[in-house]
Amino acid sequence: MFNRKGIRHKDFDYNNIGYYFITFRIENNDYLLSKVFENNVELTEYGRVVKYYIEDLNNELVKVDSYIIMPNHVHLILFIHEDVGEIHEFPLQNKGHSSSRRNMIIPKIIGRLKMQSSKKINIIRNSINSKFWQRNYYDRIIRNEKELDEIRKYIYYNPLNWSNDAYFI
Repeated sequence: MFNRKGIRHKDFDYNNIGYYFITFRIENNDYLLSKVFENNVELTEYGRVVKYYIEDLNNELVKVDSYIIMPNHVHLILFIHEDVGEIHEFPLQNKGHSSSRRNMIIPKIIGRLKMQSSKKINIIRNSINSKFWQRNYYDRIIRNEKELDEIRKYIYYNPLNWSNDAYFI
């Protein structure tokens, strides 16, 4: 059995107040969430489901700052605006891990978003238990206002750059 390399920063507390840039993709990079016409994004039925669950993330701890739903991926900026503290769950079941508890809110938020949206989308597609999202996601800890502004611009202008996407056919 091979060992997957984790992509989270080992020494960073993902409960810290701050901004986080998140990107996640559809399994096989299928174009199911939206269509880009003349640099505008038109959501499909599946994209509207994802939009609903993204907007549902806003609560007393988390605010969705910006997002874009592209044909095969989603970019979003999350702002953790309250100190989360420790989040406890059952110990990891994998025998290779210690019984330490995970306490990172960002992976829990993204996991919940992907789980809820894929359940609803798979009901619509009549493909219960099918994999909809890729296993992991990309995250970037946004360190300052300049970086935040650049990432907001990147999200806003993403439809303009759609034809340059590595998966664009």
